[in-house]
Amino acid sequence: MHPVIIMQNHSQNMHADKVNVLTIEGDGNKINPKYQVCITNDDIEGDANLSKNPSRVIISDILTIDKARLGIKIGKLKTEKIKVLNEKLKKQLDL
Repeated sequence: MHPVIIMQNHSQNMHADKVNVLTIEGDGNKINPKYQVCITNDDIEGDANLSKNPSRVIISDILTIDKARLGIKIGKLKTEKIKVLNEKLKKQLDL
């Protein structure tokens, strides 16, 4: 089991068999700001908790996985953090 962030629109989440995700891993105190973003429990709405707080999102590690591989939903990122991830993703993909 490895935590991920689903990074696609709601319609795709509802109808597609696969989802695009970014991995969450390791120590959020050690990040390379060019392709990693620190996330903490404060970045998640509700009572969800990361197993490692802070953690880091690896923007360069975009994966497409089958929905069957998804486990439980632990929460939703706050809008401010989603905006940061979107900007990093745009740079990563040269959009």
